[in-house]
Amino acid sequence: MKLLCLILLWSSLSEAQVTFNHFYDFDATMGPANYKSMIATADGGFAIVGSVYHTPWSEFDPQGNEILNYTSDILLVKTDSAFNVQWTKIYYSVIDFSYEEAGVKIKEKPKGGFILLTETEDPQGIYYTGRPANLISTNAAGNMLWSYSFSATTGYDKPFDFIIDDTDNSIVVAGSSNFSANSRKPWAFKTDSTGHLLWGNTYTSTNGEFRSIIKVPSGGYLLAGKRSTDVMLMRMTSNGTNIWTRTYTTPASEGAQTVIRSGTGYALLINNITSGSCQLLQTDSGGITTSVKSYLQFSGISLIRNGNAFLITGNQGISSIQSFTTDLTGVITGSVRKYNIPSFTIGSYESILKGNQQYICGYAANNAWLINCNLINGFAGGCNSSATTLTAQAASFTLATITPGVNNLFMEADIQALMVDEVIYINQYIICSCTPAKAKIINTTPIKICFGDSVILQAQTGDTYQFQWYVDNTLIGFQNSSTLVTNLQGNYQLVVTSNCGTDTSTVISVTYEYPPSIDSVSKLIAGFGDTIFVYGSRLNNVTSALIGASCTIMHFTDQLMAIIVPKNASGNNLTLFNSIGCKVTGPVITILPPVTLKLNLFIEGLYRSGAHSVSDSILISFYTVISPLNLVYSFKEILSSNGVILSLLPIAFLGHSYYFSIRQRNSLETWTGLPVLIEDPTTVDFSSNANRPGQ
Repeated sequence: MKLLCLILLWSSLSEAQVTFNHFYDFDATMGPANYKSMIATADGGFAIVGSVYHTPWSEFDPQGNEILNYTSDILLVKTDSAFNVQWTKIYYSVIDFSYEEAGVKIKEKPKGGFILLTETEDPQGIYYTGRPANLISTNAAGNMLWSYSFSATTGYDKPFDFIIDDTDNSIVVAGSSNFSANSRKPWAFKTDSTGHLLWGNTYTSTNGEFRSIIKVPSGGYLLAGKRSTDVMLMRMTSNGTNIWTRTYTTPASEGAQTVIRSGTGYALLINNITSGSCQLLQTDSGGITTSVKSYLQFSGISLIRNGNAFLITGNQGISSIQSFTTDLTGVITGSVRKYNIPSFTIGSYESILKGNQQYICGYAANNAWLINCNLINGFAGGCNSSATTLTAQAASFTLATITPGVNNLFMEADIQALMVDEVIYINQYIICSCTPAKAKIINTTPIKICFGDSVILQAQTGDTYQFQWYVDNTLIGFQNSSTLVTNLQGNYQLVVTSNCGTDTSTVISVTYEYPPSIDSVSKLIAGFGDTIFVYGSRLNNVTSALIGASCTIMHFTDQLMAIIVPKNASGNNLTLFNSIGCKVTGPVITILPPVTLKLNLFIEGLYRSGAHSVSDSILISFYTVISPLNLVYSFKEILSSNGVILSLLPIAFLGHSYYFSIRQRNSLETWTGLPVLIEDPTTVDFSSNANRPGQ
């Protein structure tokens, strides 16, 4: 297996602000490397995508001499917050090794893992050999989940940018498609979250391309790029239909490199190859120009809105990278930060901002390169700093409007014929021989345990890790595995040592939760429907109570609560639970059997011949016998087809007399003529007037 090494070259400058300048240099089997896109990841680290020129396979000639075959392929690197490499992946195609592939953009998926937008490069300018745009989905470890290739033509289809739409996690790609050597068209397509194509279009009949895409808060997308030598901005629906298109006339423009939201409008970064300048063009929400500023001898690659300022980054020739801050009108407000390596070709592709730290990725001396700069303290990385200040000059563009319309040149009769599954192998290269220590307790939130119970603290593991556990800053002896079982409350920390050093985890707090207590109960013999009062402590925290079955709870104070005995209660211990499951077991409650009630009746309109009835629900209500008649108890039962209802009454009814009524939603309510004495069992026959109670 090939060895991929990381070499950190610290700047020799004496400035105190210098923090790092990272070269990612590869071993002898690797050629030029380049970073084209980077993101800050949810775990606090970074992910960077680009390309590396390497030797994926070799052959032997007839004389037995080994012939190495080189190709440029997709490179993905994951680092921690200090840019220590955690893992590296290279993805390469086995369809045709003459294809040069490179990562273009990277995004993190909402639930973890990455989407890579990659291109199949065309270094020899061969337009008709099917060079598609590619999407690759990976998990958080960089292992590929799926990959698809997309083509608008049989020529060279080049992607520039994409977004993951947070509405449905669909993927929208912006780029261009070459229909011939001298004809390319702006191209966009959309897939669902699994990479299956939803729609694809090319726009306008003139040479052009989309280079940047953002989602519009009100719905749909905004894409920026070029049409001929004009800058182009297009607003489209989520289905890819053109709403409006603006072009801004400027001779020999490379078009908009990027577009961002700025206030209620938009800001575009534009390069002009005739004047060798960069423009910051701002528009309102409808794409109408509001201001333009120009920066000479500068080619922009990144535009970031940072509060009430813009951060602009780009290249000056082939020898230096520049970064500077402007106010919201585009006027430069500080020194220009400059990074160069004398006598080396150097370039940047993308810039991101994390707090006050700016990170720029690109290439230098044929190696992948990262630069760090602190926006407050100034220079923080690279090989040279300069106070050279660019002057922001007023500029103007002639605005033209294209009549809304879409040329659906992409859509073929059989779209699946244009969507090819790219076969991609993944090689995982070992990063030198050093595994950085990473101390992390997987239990990331404070933990409550019931007093006397235990909790398991689990550490993130590594092949060469050694573990030391601490509680309240005191080493726990004889605990050197990745798992700690404890029943003591306190503040726990983990120290991990590997062959790369030592790391300390964040603190995890373990605290006790005491269970409720029972001092006494109001009765030890009860039946269905009875109320039992419970006296004790911490009763407000009780969330459930059991007497062989779940009881209804009534809270009064922290020292007093009541429970209602359910029908299916059984003689058992009274047990109380709090919200985290801590329990207390009380005395045994003897459960008296409930009173059995049997009713014989047929309901008018539901009766069928042969002493059968339609089965339906009946409301049975009990009332006091002393006027005024007050409702005491009410419940619903199902009347069986043979006219019989069997039910259970609370034990408290035994030996007492009640009036009760029978009600069905479509029939007259029927009452007992006289009070009924409740015995066990009690049978009441409503099936004939002769036997009806009270008749």
